[in-house]
Amino acid sequence: MANVMSEKDFYKILGVSESASDEEIQKAYRKLARKYHPDRNKEEGAAERFKEVNEAYQVLSDKEKREKYDKLRKYGGGIPRGTTVRGTGGGVGGGVEVDLDDLLRQFFGGGSAAGGAAPRGGVRSEFDEVDFGFGGFPGQQVRQRGPRRGEDMRQTLEVPFDVAVPGGTVQLRMSRPGEAPRDLDVKVPQGVDDGQSIRLSGLGRPGDPGQPVGDLLLEVRVRPHPRFRRDGRDIHSDVTLEMADAALGTQVDVPTVEGSVQMTIPPGTQPGAKLRLKGRGVKTRDGKQGDHYAHIQVRIPRDLTDEQRELLETFKRTTE
Repeated sequence: MANVMSEKDFYKILGVSESASDEEIQKAYRKLARKYHPDRNKEEGAAERFKEVNEAYQVLSDKEKREKYDKLRKYGGGIPRGTTVRGTGGGVGGGVEVDLDDLLRQFFGGGSAAGGAAPRGGVRSEFDEVDFGFGGFPGQQVRQRGPRRGEDMRQTLEVPFDVAVPGGTVQLRMSRPGEAPRDLDVKVPQGVDDGQSIRLSGLGRPGDPGQPVGDLLLEVRVRPHPRFRRDGRDIHSDVTLEMADAALGTQVDVPTVEGSVQMTIPPGTQPGAKLRLKGRGVKTRDGKQGDHYAHIQVRIPRDLTDEQRELLETFKRTTE
C-alpha cells in the first residue's frame, strides 16, 4: 500500500520543491495561472490544468493548510483519493474502514484538499479527530463525527482591470439552492490578480442543524486592458515614437496605472528597447509595488516629400 502514488501532488503541480518559500510558490502559481487561464489558453485540458493549479495554490499558500497537507503526505500520502484502508491489529480501530476523502474533509474544513465542496454520499466513516495510526502507529484515535458545517460554493467573479489594480467594488449576482438570485457588492482588494480567490464567509450551502453555513469562494478573472499588460506587479505598455525622436531623443507622456508620467527618451533609442518607470506598477496589499515598462516602437514614414527623401539620402551617404 505504501508504494501506491497519491492522486495529486500539489508541489508537483506547481513545479516547486517541498521546501519552497512562499515567494517561490506565489511566483510559480502566477506563471502557471497565466499560462493555463481559460480566457487565454483554449487548448484542450487547459481549463482543468488551471483548476488544479488554483487548488494547489489555495493549500500551499496558506500556512495552516500547508502544514496539515504536509502531515497528510507524511502519514497518508501513499494512499490515493477514494481508497478505503482497513486497519488491523494496532492499526486504526482494528478493522474500521477509513475513506481517505473523509481525512481530507477533516483536514481542509468540509471540502477536498483544495477547499472545494466534498460529496456527501457513500461515506463509510466520518471523523472529527484523527491521529494517524495505520499499521500500528501509537496513539491512534477514531471518533464518530457529529453534524457537519455547510459546504463551500464556488463562482467566477469578473473584475475590470481598472478595478483590480486600485481595488474597489464589483457587483455579483449569486444564487444558492432554494433561494432567489440576489445581487452582492463584492469588495475587491487592491492589486488582486487573475486566478486568485476571494472568500465570502457564510454565503455557501447550509450546514446540518446548528452548524455554520459554508463560504462562497470567488475565483477572480481580470478582464484584459486595451493598453496595459500585467505580469505580477509589473505593467507593460507600448510607446510609439517618430523616427527622428528615437534618433535625437525626446520626452513623451506615458500613461500608467497611476496616471501619465513624463519619460525621457535617450538619443539613439532602438526599436524594441524597454525603458523602466520605477515604482509605477501595481501596488498590492502587502505594500509592495512593481514597475512600469515602456516597450519602444518606432514609426517609419511611408510617404516622404522630396525634401525629406533628399535629407534621408544625404544622411545615409554621410554614415556609409
